[in-house]
Amino acid sequence: MKKVYINIAVKNLDSSVEFYKALGFEKQEDFSDENGVGMKWSNEIFVMLLTHDFAKNFIEDRAFANSHEVFSSLFSFELESVQEVDKIVEKAKSVNARTFKNKINEQFDFMYGTSIVDPDGNILEMFYMDTSKFPSK
Repeated sequence: MKKVYINIAVKNLDSSVEFYKALGFEKQEDFSDENGVGMKWSNEIFVMLLTHDFAKNFIEDRAFANSHEVFSSLFSFELESVQEVDKIVEKAKSVNARTFKNKINEQFDFMYGTSIVDPDGNILEMFYMDTSKFPSK
C-alpha cells in the first residue's frame, strides 16, 4: 500500500497542530517531536507539520513562501458526502479559519466543496464528488 506524506512548513507548530486536530486529523505521537508533528488524515494520507528550521533540511536554499500572499500549493481532500464537507467546514469556522468557495466547484453539479485556509495561509480544499452525476461523453 502506498502512502502520501504532505509536508507543510509552519510558523507556530502548536497552533497548527491544534488547527489540524480541530478539522479531524489525528496527531501521530511516533511521528512527532519539537521539529515536526505527524497528523493522520487516513491510513494512507498524512500531513507533516514542520517548523521552518527543520523544513530547511528539505528545500535546498529556497525561501519560504508567504502563503497568505503568494500561492504555493493546494491540498484537496475528498470526503464521503456533502454533509461531511459541511461538518469539517463548521469545525474550521469554530477555530476562526477563513473559508471560501472556489469557482470551479460551483460550475458543476457533481462537485461540492469549500476551501479552508490554515494559519500559515495554505489552502485545504474539502470536497465531495458525486460520480453518478458525471456528464456522459
